[in-house]
Amino acid sequence: MLRYSLIVALAAASAWGCGGEAEESEADVSWRYDDEGRRSRRDLIEAPDDNDARAPSPSLPAGHPPVAASASAAAEVIRTGPYRKDFPQAGLTFSIPAGWKEQKLAAGSFVDAQFAVPAGEDELRMTMSLTGGGIEANVERWLGQFDTNPDRPPVVEPMQIGGAQARWIDVEGRFTAPSFMASSGDHSDWAMLAAAIPRDGGRDFYVRLSGPRAAVDRIRQSFRDFLAETTAQ
Repeated sequence: MLRYSLIVALAAASAWGCGGEAEESEADVSWRYDDEGRRSRRDLIEAPDDNDARAPSPSLPAGHPPVAASASAAAEVIRTGPYRKDFPQAGLTFSIPAGWKEQKLAAGSFVDAQFAVPAGEDELRMTMSLTGGGIEANVERWLGQFDTNPDRPPVVEPMQIGGAQARWIDVEGRFTAPSFMASSGDHSDWAMLAAAIPRDGGRDFYVRLSGPRAAVDRIRQSFRDFLAETTAQ
């Protein structure tokens, strides 16, 4: 009887895990998809930060906070524009401009694509992701990461993207997100341009570009033009 009770206890512990939570269902899991519709698990519900790197590096000691790569960090380039980038699960196609470099995603990345975008002498990091959390909550969280100048309040306005009534977000100021750990640079004069595109199925599509304000200023209009050329599949 003692042996039988031990077996039952071990089985229950395996099913519930150390955190005391039941085995999660398909509905509890968020997924990311490649260009061919293949999916892999993503445990992040909210739209990721532009420089988020929540998967800890194997070289860091246990408990060390995650360190995000800077916009100019060396990363393997998959291909360089111009070309068309399809996101079948979002039903969107983007026309990647000449010179924009799509970079290989790091293991454990929470975005679906990332790019190095030329802006004069600088390169800015742009991320694209299909994920949940809700547009209102994600936009509010992003704006909360900036201490803005009263003379330049954040801009959040409607914009037609891919046949949908999306949100255009334009904000600048001191970037204060706790997860942001760029390798170098002064982030007191930072800026972000982003688009939140509503999609069906509980997940929305986000395009986000950020970096030094002067560099972002140089690409603001061309970035809007890039988003405006997005087509629905």
